[in-house]
Amino acid sequence: MKLSVPVAFFLATLVVAAPSQKRGFGSALAAAKGQQGQKANAGAGAGAGANKGGNKGGNTGTTQTGNTGNSNASNGTNTGTTNTGTTNTGTTNTGNSNAGNSTTGTTNTGNTGAANQPAIQDGANDVNAAGSVSASDALLINTAIDAWQRDTGVVTNFLNMGASFTDDATFKNQALIAHSAEVDELTHKNVLDQFTAGNANVQAANATLTSGAFQLVVDRLFDMSVNGRADIAGIDQINKDRCVNVLPNIDTYLRESAQLIGGGQKVIQSVRPAACGNIVPGQNGALKVNEIPAGYVNGKLQNGNSNTNPNIPATAADDG
Repeated sequence: MKLSVPVAFFLATLVVAAPSQKRGFGSALAAAKGQQGQKANAGAGAGAGANKGGNKGGNTGTTQTGNTGNSNASNGTNTGTTNTGTTNTGTTNTGNSNAGNSTTGTTNTGNTGAANQPAIQDGANDVNAAGSVSASDALLINTAIDAWQRDTGVVTNFLNMGASFTDDATFKNQALIAHSAEVDELTHKNVLDQFTAGNANVQAANATLTSGAFQLVVDRLFDMSVNGRADIAGIDQINKDRCVNVLPNIDTYLRESAQLIGGGQKVIQSVRPAACGNIVPGQNGALKVNEIPAGYVNGKLQNGNSNTNPNIPATAADDG
């Protein structure tokens, strides 16, 4: 049977076009799959801004689970990391997601590692939050604290500078000024004793000061004010006693008294001479901690001038 020309032409066209349509379907299928893969990467691509062109159908069916919802904003765009053929399975960037670290209150900007730095200390740990004395008593205590510290500075200045006073007149005068300041310290101590009598730390400090440690300083300064540079060795003797058993215990008085005031009252310390930096208790002639100076009994120097002990009244026998 002969076919008409139009029918024959139609069948020829169908045969020629069929392969082309088959290839077009395969491309459409690949394109559809590629779109599915790109949709799956939509959650990850939002923050990364990358994977452009890298996931050209290659991540078909791979959703990059783990990057979902992690914008990786601080990790850049991942540009250049195409993930071609790589499903990122197991490489979810877990750890950069700050999982478990909510970073609440910390910036962690760029994961610089500068987060969680300790707060700057303002001395709040050195004072009581609230005082335990009246405002008038607080004023008395504070005045005594400041005055006692100043007096320690006067004595320390002489101990630092004494060796440089080459003429006896100046040396004696400066030693006398230091002696007067040392004795004046007892006035401030007596004020603080009224408010700290029941404090165990102050009681221990007082026991050391009144055992002869404080009195030795008074005695040596007095000797130098009278004898001048002939007794200049008294400077070293004072330092090896005062740095170990006097100033640290004065610090106890100042600290415990400041805590009675509370309310942000700062804690101050006695003024130390340069020599204290090289003195080790019990070495090179320095006294041991709480050691009673040689020749002192009950806080007084026997057979010598020692009549200014803070707690033991002077008698005529003390001036022998």
